Amino acid sequence: MTDMEYLHLIALTKTPKVGPVIGKNLISYCGGIEAVFSESRKNLLKIPGLGSIFADNFDPATSLKVAEAEMNFISKTGSRKLHI
Repeated sequence: MTDMEYLHLIALTKTPKVGPVIGKNLISYCGGIEAVFSESRKNLLKIPGLGSIFADNFDPATSLKVAEAEMNFISKTGSRKLHI
């Protein structure tokens, strides 16, 4: 897994209302973890189980900022990334 994929994975886990099932659906329908964060609202609405509440409140930029802060914390503390 690349650092960018890892960053996007952290961002997805930090996105409100996204658990394992919704996360897996997002990745599957969008074609990859990074693609989730560039998908249009219109296309997000087509994904089964999401609905307009998620699509209206999904803020990729905020989720990525939170993930970047976590990646910085990992780097500063010398922690190792868990590879899955």
